[in-house]
Amino acid sequence: MKRTTALFFILILCVILCGCGKQEPYTDYTAYLVPDTDTGSNGAPPAVQFAGTDGISEQEEESDPEDFANVVTIVSTPAPVVTPAPTPTPTPFPVSIITPTPMPTPYQSPIRITKSPLSETLYEGGSCVFTAYADNAAGITWITVSPDARNSYRIEEAPALFPGLSVTGQSTNSLSLSNIPYAMNGWRIQAYFTGSGEPQYTSGAYLTIIPGGSSPVWPTPTPTYHPADSTEGAVAELAKKAYNEVYYAATGNGFNAGSIANYTYWNGTADFNVTVTNARYQIIGEFTAYYSSNADYGYGPAHVMVYDSYGNLKANENLAGQPMSAFTSLLNNYRY
Repeated sequence: MKRTTALFFILILCVILCGCGKQEPYTDYTAYLVPDTDTGSNGAPPAVQFAGTDGISEQEEESDPEDFANVVTIVSTPAPVVTPAPTPTPTPFPVSIITPTPMPTPYQSPIRITKSPLSETLYEGGSCVFTAYADNAAGITWITVSPDARNSYRIEEAPALFPGLSVTGQSTNSLSLSNIPYAMNGWRIQAYFTGSGEPQYTSGAYLTIIPGGSSPVWPTPTPTYHPADSTEGAVAELAKKAYNEVYYAATGNGFNAGSIANYTYWNGTADFNVTVTNARYQIIGEFTAYYSSNADYGYGPAHVMVYDSYGNLKANENLAGQPMSAFTSLLNNYRY
């Protein structure tokens, strides 16, 4: 009985062993796997899939390298490379420089000359006064200019140049000269005003000095008349006075004066011409002198013609009935 039972258990064991068959060897691949650092949405590591081992012989497992590409699939996403943003350079905060606004300069009207000094004719050692005015002026300076216009001096320096000369009023609108020497003959007195803009100069006033306190010499030819005819003699004297005024007005304005020309007399009236010239103009003046009685006599300009240095007629004016100052003013207009 015991023998029968032992055989029964042996038989059962054999049946169990035959039913299981041959067991395939097991290869542990986990040592070759690199788990992905990414995780799924639920936080679990990515799945690792193993391929089956059916059909692989033990000889192939030992001789061929394992191709895990067909065996293992690793689902992973490489981590993005994060480039750090550049640190921005701070922009300096603009600093405003406050420039003080200058106070506006009050508008000043330009200087305008309203009166220039007039030329003077006087005897040696005499005195005279020059006046000048201007609008919008802040100051006045008097100067004296040489006859050739190459040298000028402040009037307060003149006494050192002309011993004996006395000067007053050099910083006012009225300049006084006294004890004027003959050496100043032909010199010019002028003023300039300062203020807004450039200085403004007046016209120059010429000094004509008669030497020795005597009357000017009558230039030749002299008008001829019959001493027995008192009327003709009186007219000749008036003609001389007219010429003296022309002569000193011309030389005082920088002209050279010629002598009396074309002198004619008829029935108490004389006509004559005087020509004055400078570098730019020739002026021919016609004058008259008349005498009828002690209450009716005189002289004055009659006609004037102005030519330029090329002989072109620039002016042709009738001055009959006007005083000698009309001719003097015309000279002043053409003296430069």
